[in-house]
Amino acid sequence: MRNLYEQCLKQTRFEVLEFEQIFRLSQERLKQALEAELIASTYTVQKQKGFLYAEGTVPVLLAAHLDTVHHALPETICYSADGTVMMSPQGIGGDDRAGVYMILRLIQRVHCHVLFCEDEETGGHGARAFTKSGIKPDVNYIVELDRTGSNDAVFYQ
Repeated sequence: MRNLYEQCLKQTRFEVLEFEQIFRLSQERLKQALEAELIASTYTVQKQKGFLYAEGTVPVLLAAHLDTVHHALPETICYSADGTVMMSPQGIGGDDRAGVYMILRLIQRVHCHVLFCEDEETGGHGARAFTKSGIKPDVNYIVELDRTGSNDAVFYQ
């Protein structure tokens, strides 16, 4: 199992990485892998301290953050008996790593703008860096794939 995981990390495309493997990457390594994936998906990427942005052709910005509330990367990932729930003694960080996974799947079909921010859990530093960068995406909607509870959606004007 470990050798398969290490082989997958050497790949440059997330198409070969599974949901579980996105949880195992550090924030820095995930940012690098996402940059490679976006470039391979014909995006022009702007990488700066705190964020990764790629301009799309559809006027929707998909956003997620790369960090999690957990300090350690999950070494062990277990599944419930029916396979629908993932868990780890080190924590999964699924609040936004699931958002990263969803964005990767969405951009395979729709060329939206994409924003991945760093250090959201410690004060929104990446989002702040993006707003200060001067990049102004021409979009009608921003969809942040994140959550705060177990069954929620938040809408802003």
